[in-house]
Amino acid sequence: MTTIFDDSSKEMACRELLKNGIHQAHVKYMANDLFVTFCLKRCFSLPFNLHSPIHQYLIDEIYNAIRGEPSNSRSITFSMAHGRTNSEKVQFIYSTLIKLFTINKVAPSTLDWIIQSNNRQIKCIHLILNFLHLNLTQQQAMMGDVINDGELYLYPNQSPLLEETIYGASTQTSDTKKSCEIIKIFFNCSQGSRESKTAIINLLKELWIRTEKINKYQQWRSKNKSDDLNAWLIEQDIFGVAPQIQYLVQRHNSSKLDKIELFFDAFYFLFPDTAELKLQKLKKSWSQNKTRGKNSNKKQSNFILSTSTKKLLEETCNTEGCSMSDLVNAAIQKECERINERNKANNK
Repeated sequence: MTTIFDDSSKEMACRELLKNGIHQAHVKYMANDLFVTFCLKRCFSLPFNLHSPIHQYLIDEIYNAIRGEPSNSRSITFSMAHGRTNSEKVQFIYSTLIKLFTINKVAPSTLDWIIQSNNRQIKCIHLILNFLHLNLTQQQAMMGDVINDGELYLYPNQSPLLEETIYGASTQTSDTKKSCEIIKIFFNCSQGSRESKTAIINLLKELWIRTEKINKYQQWRSKNKSDDLNAWLIEQDIFGVAPQIQYLVQRHNSSKLDKIELFFDAFYFLFPDTAELKLQKLKKSWSQNKTRGKNSNKKQSNFILSTSTKKLLEETCNTEGCSMSDLVNAAIQKECERINERNKANNK
């Protein structure tokens, strides 16, 4: 697993567990960031950030529980028989944490569709996760019992879950391996049962496949690739149509063009019909801009033509595959050149 937290306290934490009689096979869980972050967030309700010494945090929380220090912030309460030694209490708490993690962890294969090398996909999923909110009836899991019923709601204006850890990471690192680990941590730490989280992961997968299929922004930009188009896009107010997405997109430390790409991925992901209308309007606006550029040295003129001349003009344009204005321009220029040549010949 790619390191995204402070590992300096990992060895110390493992020694503490061994000293208290924890079997080596169970001590290995302390080396798993998914397990440690799950315990801190789901079991002890302790906030953490990138680069936090999470292993030290977990050992401290275990000892706090043994000492019976206030547990108002904890999601679970440990009920231990009197007369147990401190080592036995450590073993009981640690084995309970392992049980909770085992029951609730999301299977790695569930997230296999997220490709580390697909930076576009990972950026979009990170942004979508900030719309995610797992609403769970407040209960306490006691004596190793686990809360396993959760409902998922999607709120466009939901503030980032897990404080700033998940979203902050997506804007601070371009390392896609780290980004994948952050996504895994997000789902393992989020409230809700493994089943409810697996269901939403599968939904995210379906929506991403749909987004890749119907979002034609990249295809359109590649087809019309030019410095003029890029400069024009940078000047446009593209995000205003979806302020919630705008807020999240603009927090990314990237160029305006990269933000536009991310915006359309997220927009098609969440609101495909509205996104399609926005893209069509953008295409039309660009087409009009190009037309205005081509006609910048032209001036509109009105002519009265006979019916027969108008008919001849239309037939010729259809045959030649040109516009009437182009044919009239060419005809006038050619006729003016003929008249000038005739006048020159007469003046000799």
